[in-house]
Amino acid sequence: NTLLELAQKNPKIMGVTPAMPTGCSMSIMMKAMPDRVFDVGIAEGHAVTFSGGMAKEGLIPFCNIYSSFSQRAYDNIIHDLAILNLPVVMCL
Repeated sequence: NTLLELAQKNPKIMGVTPAMPTGCSMSIMMKAMPDRVFDVGIAEGHAVTFSGGMAKEGLIPFCNIYSSFSQRAYDNIIHDLAILNLPVVMCL
């Protein structure tokens, strides 16, 4: 609900999830704003890199990954977000 409230106030906020919209409650924003939430399927690394690309273009992605699955995206988090200092909100 908080993410939806923030997104209603800021059109740059986007949601990204790797096949877990219900478990992370991103389905709430997905239902209200289907054009601003992306479910990239079972691809945690892609979710992170995709979020980095959006951030590079001036958007504010909220990338929501279950913490136990974030290990699959560890290299992407380091190399595609942290080293480049991109403003992606990682929701674990």
